[in-house]
Amino acid sequence: MPDDVELAEAVYAVSDEAFALAQAVAVGGEADAQRAGQLAERAAELGPAARDSLDGSLRQILSETQVDLNYALNGGRAPMSLRLGQILRDQR
Repeated sequence: MPDDVELAEAVYAVSDEAFALAQAVAVGGEADAQRAGQLAERAAELGPAARDSLDGSLRQILSETQVDLNYALNGGRAPMSLRLGQILRDQR
């Protein structure tokens, strides 16, 4: 099991990449379904450690990550994460 710093770095890395996929779809692009699947698997692997972590924000970040991946994999035809919605509102 990773220590807290390694866990946070892993969660943020997966989250950042998932967010980038969702952003690409939001502006009319397509998500790399294979990569999104890999990220979803990694997020699921990190889930138990994040739930056990004292850093409650890691659970929230993984939740947002899963929403971003779902949005990307469904071509933008699924609910978007709060952070993606905020970015899109700010761009208007």
